[in-house]
Amino acid sequence: MPTRQNVIRKALLVFCCFVLGAVTLAEGKVIDSPGGLDLKDVVKAINFGITTDQVIGGVTFRAAGANSTVDGVKNTALGAVNVGAGRQTLPNIGSSDDDNALEQILGTSILGSNQTKNNIEMNISVPNGYYKAQLIIYDGWKAVTGGTRNVNHYAEGTKCAVNRDDYVEQGNTPNAGSVSSYVFEVIDGEINLKLEGLVPNAHLSGVVINKLSSLNAVDLKPGDSFVQYDIGESKRNALMESLAPEIREQYLTLEDHLIKRSMFDKVAKQTLRQDALILKTDRDPVDVVLRRTAALLTDIQKMNDATDMSGFAAELKQLQEEAAKQNDLQTPERIEIYAETCKLRRRIAFSNPLVRGIKDIAFIKRHGALLTHMVDQFYGIAAMPGGGLYVLEDAFSDDQKVRDVLANAVVEKGSLKGQKLSGGRSKRWNMRFHDGWQTSQVPTLFGEETEGGAFLSPELSFDGKQILFAYTECKGSRIHHAHMDHSKGHWDEGRVYNIFKINVDGSGLEQITD
Repeated sequence: MPTRQNVIRKALLVFCCFVLGAVTLAEGKVIDSPGGLDLKDVVKAINFGITTDQVIGGVTFRAAGANSTVDGVKNTALGAVNVGAGRQTLPNIGSSDDDNALEQILGTSILGSNQTKNNIEMNISVPNGYYKAQLIIYDGWKAVTGGTRNVNHYAEGTKCAVNRDDYVEQGNTPNAGSVSSYVFEVIDGEINLKLEGLVPNAHLSGVVINKLSSLNAVDLKPGDSFVQYDIGESKRNALMESLAPEIREQYLTLEDHLIKRSMFDKVAKQTLRQDALILKTDRDPVDVVLRRTAALLTDIQKMNDATDMSGFAAELKQLQEEAAKQNDLQTPERIEIYAETCKLRRRIAFSNPLVRGIKDIAFIKRHGALLTHMVDQFYGIAAMPGGGLYVLEDAFSDDQKVRDVLANAVVEKGSLKGQKLSGGRSKRWNMRFHDGWQTSQVPTLFGEETEGGAFLSPELSFDGKQILFAYTECKGSRIHHAHMDHSKGHWDEGRVYNIFKINVDGSGLEQITD
């Protein structure tokens, strides 16, 4: 039998999620009975975390504990959670025997091992062929404690679900569970599944393995999203490292969007430019970037004062033809096409007549806020020190230069008169913010002592001679005073954003608000 190391899988992966319970969700199929489980041609059915088998629709779910092997299904879990343990609750599905069995399956689970970063891994022995794996998941923890469980899913070495909030997936109710289904081809006699706990620990209530005759429409349900994989983790990593960091990040983002393409279907009617969506014809990031680059080229060709774009059109056509020849979506050549298309896209965008007269661009550098709500970037208490105010000179040429606007500037007016504004050392500090809303704890900033401040929201004057921006010193008390009398303030004055202005040449730095 070939080993995992020397087998290169060439298969299609199908991702779909649906929900168990009597709730209405934006995602997937809503059901209130065990009928949501696909119990056709089942070859493995496991009920984790309990000592007794359960039967649904004539299919026996074998009981399996943590770190065990039952019916050829081996798991690496740390422990098991039963009803009442760790505040685990039992969902209310219905009153039939099948309903009661599903309740028992959902209400017990195995949890990830601390030794494997809170993960659960499964190796399942099967003959080669086409299969569907259904991961049955239930989060009875958040309803009681407010805590979350966020996980990534992997099937056959490929990431299929990203930052999945188990409680959200089951409709934010303790009386439902969720099922994630993955379809793939096995060519080495083993199915490999993993739940990666991002917010510990990963939990799993059950797994169902179905044998499929093919990967065509007879076996696959409408709405399934296809993701091509897998050239092996080490080879893929090497290819991705060859991309520029920004281009690599865009590639990974598009992969995530392809997995979650159903979310684009929901906003399609509200989207002005359909090119911004993920379409059914998009198989991988290369398809997406080629399609969107073609749309960009067409738009600029229609503009007044547009330059001759025939050279760009010829380059794009050649890349499209090369991509169309490739059936294997995970080759070095295809990654190269992606990189070359991104370079071409940049040149096309810079040919836009609207930017032809622009020489320089003002911008800031900053870390993301320590909290994640859309308004938290404006909270000085949540700011991560670092960054600055800069101008990219000759921005659209091949001889760009970055100039630090504040390099020699000293505040001339305001409470910070005589001081320089700086982001401090170029590093990401070890800090976290406990918001305290779910507990009685005072909202507080924790972590190492820092230096430097943080920057936000640059605005250019109409004549292009001055820049307005916000700056906080990131100094003082780390306590966030939570109350509704905003006149009293919520945090130390050293952690408040104030507005400053400066001339583009770096002179005349003044504090506007105090």
